[in-house]
Amino acid sequence: MPAIVVDNGMQIYQYVSHHDEYDVIAVDEAFMLRGVSWVLIDLFKKGKTIVVSSLDLSATGKAFDEVEAMFPWATCIEKCPAVCTVCCQDAYYTHKKVEDIAEITVGGAELYEPRCWQHHSYFNEI
Repeated sequence: MPAIVVDNGMQIYQYVSHHDEYDVIAVDEAFMLRGVSWVLIDLFKKGKTIVVSSLDLSATGKAFDEVEAMFPWATCIEKCPAVCTVCCQDAYYTHKKVEDIAEITVGGAELYEPRCWQHHSYFNEI
């Protein structure tokens, strides 16, 4: 499947408006793309099938605005857990390993790891 790299929702809208042959629009890491919610909702209203992969909560338990705006429009929501790095149970939350970084910071295993509710340091005292 062809893929493009975008920085915001408007870039998706501009691309799709020039390529009307696409029936399915898939977006990964939607929480990081400013303006993506209204674009995907509009494309959904125009008959496109929208598939989104994204975190829904920050490491501090704040719902990401873009994802929160899309949830009411979803016809199917499937939560796919990772594996808690402490106990190997289902992990639905992101644990920030580094203090004093922005709410959204691009990074991998050096900054974040999956945790279950019980082992998430922000939600529970460990």
